[in-house]
Amino acid sequence: MRTSTVLTLIAFSCVLWAGAASSEEIPPPTELLVSGGILCDTEEDLHILLSGISLNGGDWPDNPPASCGQFVPEMPVLMTVTPLEWYETPMANVLTAHFVYVPNGWEQFGYLGVKMNQPLEPTF
Repeated sequence: MRTSTVLTLIAFSCVLWAGAASSEEIPPPTELLVSGGILCDTEEDLHILLSGISLNGGDWPDNPPASCGQFVPEMPVLMTVTPLEWYETPMANVLTAHFVYVPNGWEQFGYLGVKMNQPLEPTF
């Protein structure tokens, strides 16, 4: 999966958090209609996945954590979303978040915003 594909899956949140990504502040918890994204069962698995994508040149890693996958509901789902931190990878800084579906307590970890790192310029 290319970086553009991964980023497209979370486009809903990148638009909402564009200001936050540019200032690297952590926004407060909020209720969001989630229409799709990449979610993992644990924050650790999310970090492993994000690092794997970054180290694989933006492609989906060969062995992603088993708890991570695409979340594609039939219709947007209202979730409580708590931004956690800016997780740094070689490719980008990623605003990670805790997602909770309040009616049944289902919780996952995903990301809301991505700020790409500037490529290193060659020195000759």
